[in-house]
Amino acid sequence: MLPCIVFEINNMTRYLFISLDRQRQLMMLRSEGMILHHRIRGKCIIKLYKIKNFYIEVWYDSIGYEIQNLVTFKDRSLLNYKFNLKKA
Repeated sequence: MLPCIVFEINNMTRYLFISLDRQRQLMMLRSEGMILHHRIRGKCIIKLYKIKNFYIEVWYDSIGYEIQNLVTFKDRSLLNYKFNLKKA
């Protein structure tokens, strides 16, 4: 069992999120992440989340629905490039 660690969303940064282990990252996404969009690329389902002022892509294997990768970024211009979104 994981020790109880509480993060205030006001203090969460992209770098703190990256420093968390995968299980805590997923807990943070479930509790604080706002899902913005999803897309399919090849055999992957990619969901886009936002926490405070950064974005997280979660790449799932579409067959087993297992997480393959987490990608974080802050640059809003990548939203247009990756998801054809104007604002988020």
